[in-house]
Amino acid sequence: MRIGKFAQRMQEEMQRKNLKQADIAERTGIPTSAITMYYNGKYLPKAKNLKLIAQVLEVSESWLIDEEIGTNEELLLKLYRMLPKKKQKMLLDYCKKILTTSK
Repeated sequence: MRIGKFAQRMQEEMQRKNLKQADIAERTGIPTSAITMYYNGKYLPKAKNLKLIAQVLEVSESWLIDEEIGTNEELLLKLYRMLPKKKQKMLLDYCKKILTTSK
């Protein structure tokens, strides 16, 4: 797990979702001082905190720590998370339509 990549992705998702470090701390119960250390790339979170941060940011833990994308499902999930909320809904509606017409 690369510290710099984790911090970069954390910052990007926080910016995209208009979240501040205090918001992450409040929603996860992780002290703000720890969030600041993760955000600034000083430390990596332990597994428990990584999971909490990923949940708040609505991303996978593996993406957040920059693990390689290995399957089509993971790639789809990564691409889905890159879409704005409106486009995510459109994609879900389309998938549901495909499923109902293929039966």
